[in-house]
Amino acid sequence: MQNSDDKSSGKVIHIDFAKRSTSHKTAGVSDSQAKLDQEKYDLCARWLDEGIVCVLFDARPDGVKVPEAFKNRGDLRLNFSYAFLTPDFNYNGKGIWGTMLFPDGPFFCMVPWQFVYGIQSAKLKRDAVWLDSFPKDYAEKPGNTLFDLT
Repeated sequence: MQNSDDKSSGKVIHIDFAKRSTSHKTAGVSDSQAKLDQEKYDLCARWLDEGIVCVLFDARPDGVKVPEAFKNRGDLRLNFSYAFLTPDFNYNGKGIWGTMLFPDGPFFCMVPWQFVYGIQSAKLKRDAVWLDSFPKDYAEKPGNTLFDLT
């Protein structure tokens, strides 16, 4: 029988959990972006307790996971709710995710907060917009509907 502390076997991994970060800040994210992400997370968490939350975001950047048919959208909206009983629905300081139903079938979606620029609660009749998070190229397009969250 081999001792589990035997480092020579190469089969034991030692992790110093005391040195791990307790910050929810995503690596490579500026302090100002981390603050915006925290605001979005906090608001979404409160509004999810009330019902359906519509999340408006830029689906084009790497890190956003949506069906390929929607990957070119700078104004994609997804609805999230506990009432949908989506088994893998969750969110944290980095983003919101879950398997959504689309015409081609279910697809696991992941939306990092840094690409979210609007959140709406129909039940509360409230919405929030983060102008600093708007996609720069999309905001300049004539006839865009960035402020139409309905």
